[in-house]
Amino acid sequence: AVYSITEDQEGAYWLGLAGAGVVRWQGTNSWKGWTEAEGLPDNVIWAITRDDAKRLWVGTNNGVAMWDAAAHRWRKWNADNGLNGSVVRSIATTSDGAIWVQSFPGGLTRFDPKTLRPEHVATPSPEPSAVIRGLDGRLWLGSRTYLKVLKSNRAPYAFEDIAIPQEVRGLTAHLQIKNGVLWCGGVNGHVCSSTRSSAS
Repeated sequence: AVYSITEDQEGAYWLGLAGAGVVRWQGTNSWKGWTEAEGLPDNVIWAITRDDAKRLWVGTNNGVAMWDAAAHRWRKWNADNGLNGSVVRSIATTSDGAIWVQSFPGGLTRFDPKTLRPEHVATPSPEPSAVIRGLDGRLWLGSRTYLKVLKSNRAPYAFEDIAIPQEVRGLTAHLQIKNGVLWCGGVNGHVCSSTRSSAS
């Protein structure tokens, strides 16, 4: 089963697998894979993304890993060394280059784009079940009860509510941007869409 996928600058696809690590596919029969044996923190991969510096980040059942191209190894974080939780469900960047890791249970961790120092960020209750970089470059959060956006990419970090109709509350647990529209999917199988700052 494939849980996540992203494309790199060379046109190759990176796939996160449910129990078999990460594979890179360049086309035809050109495959390369990584598992715990090659340094990943876990073989269950929930999220894959690239930050603004083109570094590859992978969210797993036991923390987050970043491919360190210079050292040719995976650099790892979990609850023991700075991550706010262990099961990483989504990863997003913001326009300041920061990397945001959403763990469930746990919450949000912000990684400084230069130092890669992790910082715990308090989140609304209940914990978000999805995060995404919005069209405005800010971090958007979805859960079963709300849709929120980061007020500013600078500390202190606070979140503001995005007004959504009552009938679609509970439908913002999954976020995706397609053709300039933010789509929210949830537990009842429906979707709602929003523009840069308002929902409809």
